[in-house]
Amino acid sequence: MKAKRFLQPIINNLNELQVNGLFINGNHLKFTFSTMVADNLAAHLIGGFQMSFNNGYFCRRCYIKSADRNLPISMTKADTRTCIDYDKFVEKVIRNPYESPLMGINEKSALEGLIGFHPIMSLPGDLMHDYIEGICPLVMMALLKQASSMRLVTYAGIQKRMEKFQYGYFDCRNRPPPILVKHMQNDRINATAAQKLCLFRLFPIIFNDFIHAVPSMIVYKQLRDMLDLVLSIPFRKQWIPVLRDLCIAFHESMLLYFQAKMVPKVHFVCEYDKIINDYGPSIRQWCFRYEGCHSYFKRIALRSNNFKNVPKMLATRYCLKQAFKLSQLYRMKNLHYAVGITNTQRTAFTTQIKNILLDHFGRINPEKDLIQCNKLFHENIEYYRSSVYVLDLRDPDEQPIFAQMIYILKNNEKWWFLIDTLETIGYDESLCSWEVKSMDRFSLMDPHHMKYYYKGLDIYELKNSSFVSFTARFTLY
Repeated sequence: MKAKRFLQPIINNLNELQVNGLFINGNHLKFTFSTMVADNLAAHLIGGFQMSFNNGYFCRRCYIKSADRNLPISMTKADTRTCIDYDKFVEKVIRNPYESPLMGINEKSALEGLIGFHPIMSLPGDLMHDYIEGICPLVMMALLKQASSMRLVTYAGIQKRMEKFQYGYFDCRNRPPPILVKHMQNDRINATAAQKLCLFRLFPIIFNDFIHAVPSMIVYKQLRDMLDLVLSIPFRKQWIPVLRDLCIAFHESMLLYFQAKMVPKVHFVCEYDKIINDYGPSIRQWCFRYEGCHSYFKRIALRSNNFKNVPKMLATRYCLKQAFKLSQLYRMKNLHYAVGITNTQRTAFTTQIKNILLDHFGRINPEKDLIQCNKLFHENIEYYRSSVYVLDLRDPDEQPIFAQMIYILKNNEKWWFLIDTLETIGYDESLCSWEVKSMDRFSLMDPHHMKYYYKGLDIYELKNSSFVSFTARFTLY
């Protein structure tokens, strides 16, 4: 009832927006409600489902029992929930409250008055909470503990390894804190979602010298393949059966190697083939951006030591932050925003690069006619020297073609990229990374012709080879 009273003004505003719409500059904008994204606890609170995940019918999408979550997927065969069944159970609970929870339903939804909302259709899973903050840290900790039990590494060695690992330029922004000995003992990774995702992606690279000797490493590889698919956009319908097979294999591997870790989120992550089929790519609807914005307020509340009027203080700080951003609006409008501009030196270019510059620009003096920068923001995309970008996809196998940014040059008020198209050796299954090699295939490219597939990638040197790692799968369609 408290949630109902709190949400009622929001329900009224959303209903008015859906009924009347908005008129902006003579244009009538219409709205309709589709989904609400939340973590599992909040979704169950909003939907009227039971709040406990350790007993009874803990899933809001099917009728699986808590006692059956340790069974293989092929043996459970839980029926999918429907709107008709949900409405019938809610009526029974209202008539006899002592029967709740009935098939996992406690009460009617707090958003029952919202037009277009139904708990069965409007509460998809959240990729961030289920995968990145749920199963991914669980699997990493289980693997490290198993490696320690096999005397491949100590807890102190894990901490030292993470402290000494050199992260690349882009990965430094989400550099995870070291896994301390107390974290291993508490079975918990203290990090943000972005940091956990970075750690999960680089996990086989950081611990490459011993982690592949752990028999249960297959669990990580299966989960990594699942995460690569669910983080992909666009998502091809042909991938849904592949994702389903991966979910079944991952569930069986978890039962085989980590049966004590069969938490409810193992079941939740194995439902994403159905979620994507019903709602589209999961990355379109997740809490990642919301949590990133919310973390700002949490940091301010903790560091300010002002507890007299916390809402006013947070609102004031956020208004000041927005004012500062708006004062820098000219940078957002500028398609080319360079950082670290310096003059070029003739001696910095090799003979091959000099010939490319002469063929393209004609007879120029590099020290007078060219300038360079360390990074360039072009159409809200950051390009950084020495970083690697996906240049294109090879037809028909859709293998990425990588290019390394060698120089970012400017001539006659126009920026150019001097890139080195790398040779893609292949995908390394053990490191879950693409092995690349420079063949000195330099060329100049107009930034407007650079098709965006993924943000900048960092190169990691391992065993005299170069690797790039990312969590996504690309497609030409």
